[in-house]
Amino acid sequence: MARTFALRVELQFGYIFNTDLPVGNGAANQREDVFLVQYLLAVWMAHEKDPRILPIVAAAPVVKPDGICGDKTKGAIKAFESAFPQVNTDGRVDPFNALGTTSGKTMKLFLLNQILFFAGGLRGGVPKTRIDFPPALRQPLFRP
Repeated sequence: MARTFALRVELQFGYIFNTDLPVGNGAANQREDVFLVQYLLAVWMAHEKDPRILPIVAAAPVVKPDGICGDKTKGAIKAFESAFPQVNTDGRVDPFNALGTTSGKTMKLFLLNQILFFAGGLRGGVPKTRIDFPPALRQPLFRP
């Protein structure tokens, strides 16, 4: 299930979004986790401004959060990996681990959360960006 993960204030994040299980090739692809990854990928695509990365975004399949990890979601994960060589190219988005990775590569989920932060999300409450936050995630992530 998708969830929030508390971080220290020094990172300028009050929280980040996290998954319970990996999403992508050969992964469990739990519905809420897939919704979250699709949302984060869609925010990246909508807010990317780097002229070196824009051709990758333009060639990538358009992701609309639906909770199903199909070819478009897997293609968007691959496009993200192409755009950011500092991440593993395994076709998956693994849960954030506060201890980091053993490969020395940047965690995709952490980088996607950074992108969301700079797009105006992660400021407390439901993110407000060009991409609507999936209603299916409001209850599990923002319980009253």
